[in-house]
Amino acid sequence: MLPHCDFVYAGESAKFQLPFVNLALVPEFGSSYLLPLRFGYTRAAELILLGGPFDASRAAELGLVTQVVPDQSLLATATETARTLAAKPAAAVQASKRLMKRPLREQLEQAVKLELEVFAERVRSDDAKEHSWRSSRAVSRHNTFSETLSIELAWGGKGELGKQSEGPSYLLIELTN
Repeated sequence: MLPHCDFVYAGESAKFQLPFVNLALVPEFGSSYLLPLRFGYTRAAELILLGGPFDASRAAELGLVTQVVPDQSLLATATETARTLAAKPAAAVQASKRLMKRPLREQLEQAVKLELEVFAERVRSDDAKEHSWRSSRAVSRHNTFSETLSIELAWGGKGELGKQSEGPSYLLIELTN
């Protein structure tokens, strides 16, 4: 989901992971297209194929997040960005966003369609059933994001099994057309 967002703010304690292969699955929602485009093939392969966790500073280095901020400033930073955007002419913001995303739209739609087909095959496989049960505890510890709110703010926990952090570890802001 992160590559689709306009702004992603990560708290210093945020942890990220692309566990698809670890779960015997494949990337979804255009990740196999957008991540190599954004990071280059080698870095995308490291994240997708190895599936290891990485921290907020690595996410910023890769361009996955807009900015890393102190955990206690996360909501304020995202709120200020939302207010700044809300003060701008909405039609100009929306038109600019469409112009920036237009060149990628067709390829992204094709990637999403193909990923969905392969993901559906993989999720039904014996391999995926075995690995998803075995890996579910590890994925829970690395808690990427849980719920989205009305302004598309995602709250992530710091991630011990069964324990949530007091506040968000990263927030997403997505402008709708």
